[in-house]
Amino acid sequence: MDNIKVKSLMFCSSMICIFLGVISCLFGNVAGGGIVIATGLLLILLSQFEIESFKMPGLEAKLRKTIVEAEVALETLRNIAVPISEISISLAARTGRMGTASSHEELYELAMRIKSELTQIKVDNENINIVLHEWFFYTSFDMGRMIIDPFIEKLRERLNELNADLNEWAGGKPITDHIEHDKFIQPIKKATIEIEHARLCMWKKNYRDIPEIIRKCIADCATLSELEKQDFWNEHDDRWEDLIYFVNEGELRRKQVWFETEVY
Repeated sequence: MDNIKVKSLMFCSSMICIFLGVISCLFGNVAGGGIVIATGLLLILLSQFEIESFKMPGLEAKLRKTIVEAEVALETLRNIAVPISEISISLAARTGRMGTASSHEELYELAMRIKSELTQIKVDNENINIVLHEWFFYTSFDMGRMIIDPFIEKLRERLNELNADLNEWAGGKPITDHIEHDKFIQPIKKATIEIEHARLCMWKKNYRDIPEIIRKCIADCATLSELEKQDFWNEHDDRWEDLIYFVNEGELRRKQVWFETEVY
């Protein structure tokens, strides 16, 4: 079999490995899928070299090209590794949110492994951050939810109190004093709007903006008093520090705590 056929066979095999690896990640087998994708990438790299001969015994392979060819092949590997790695982390981050096997710990290990491998083949930090963007976003989003969800719960408790006050005032009778009735309705409307705003405030935003979005959402809230909001911040200070640290550093501040945390 000549070199062209060998290289074509290796390249086709590599594409099959990468495809099967991505499918494996999609169905939750992140570790296995990562190994299969890595195998595919290795085959792509090897397919860039021409084999002059094999000498028996020892299986000594002589390469016809110079080190320049190796650099060209490595650049090809970089170009292919970035989009493939991006697909892998994106699928793992998304499927991990739908009750599949991708836990916070598995996603972290996958992200760090991809980062390490891309660094070794000298992919620049800008492209590595592009690859890891989905992990950055969904981790920041879930950390933000650990703050915003309890805040929404407080707003709902207050909304229930406001509705109870209205029902007590109305006493099940027809409303005749509409001015007084409006005094009860306005806070209810305001709380309802603030709940909906808080529920959607982080979605499809730049993950780096999530801390400021949360801070502003809580600061602008009129349903809770300033003292109640300060008590809330005191209660969730550790989670807030975790979020700030992750957004700024791209690393987990309290790894084990995050690994043991589930966000639904």
